[in-house]
Amino acid sequence: MITKAAGWQQTAEAPRSARMDGIMRAVADWATLEEHDSVLDLFCKNGALLGSLSKNLKLHVCGICDNPTEAPFIRRQLSDADIVYAQPCDIPWRDDAFDAVLGSRYLDYNEVIPVLREAMRVLKPGGQLVLATRIFTGKGENSPDKKSLMRMMEQEGFESVSWRFSGLHGVAVSWKNNSPAYEQCI
Repeated sequence: MITKAAGWQQTAEAPRSARMDGIMRAVADWATLEEHDSVLDLFCKNGALLGSLSKNLKLHVCGICDNPTEAPFIRRQLSDADIVYAQPCDIPWRDDAFDAVLGSRYLDYNEVIPVLREAMRVLKPGGQLVLATRIFTGKGENSPDKKSLMRMMEQEGFESVSWRFSGLHGVAVSWKNNSPAYEQCI
């Protein structure tokens, strides 16, 4: 017989079903990926975004989980992925490591610039950044709307910044310059 306490413990320890939510689908819809690309998910959540992408394409997938108790569950669900416990403003991978960096969570104003700088650092020249954005912002919300996020992306050196609509969500899509002259200026 399982007691109520044991049942709660089993539920808390069991991996959640890896289903993509609307924000993850929006990011996946606009990510431009090719087979064998290296992809980083900044906000691994339940691993569903990486799981879906790696199921459909042969990718090298990595993810950041900012919850130390969930990271091991996501690692078990995505045995081919490199999942680490870290913060998206302190990415523990080398420079120029990824073809795409994906973010399927709305960023707070105070974390946008550090996350953009880290994404720029770990993206390969010509790499793509896809971040979820709010379509509308209301009073009391602490995350930038699409225009603010796009402006910040341009200020941090991303190019061809655009906004895309997908379902009830939006994403800001941009690219790291792949010009060698740009690399020398940094």
